[in-house]
Amino acid sequence: MGVFLLVAISACAIDDTAGPPQLGAPIPGYTATTLEGDSVSLSSLRGEVVLLNLWATWCAPCRKETPFLQELFEEHEEDGLHLVGVSL
Repeated sequence: MGVFLLVAISACAIDDTAGPPQLGAPIPGYTATTLEGDSVSLSSLRGEVVLLNLWATWCAPCRKETPFLQELFEEHEEDGLHLVGVSL
């Protein structure tokens, strides 16, 4: 069963002391609240297919890709795709 997760975080909550992310590096531990109010951690999705989308309301390309991401999720949810959207 797929999990559609939409998370809003404050830019001040981002730890910028770790440096820029590296391609292929593991994603740091993160726990968020789903739209349904459930708590989900990225570690609970270990071994699953997770698409992590960082977006912002002021980002026109981000808003434009939203319908595509929704369609992708709906097509592959039964295959186990997890879509995690983080609003910056």
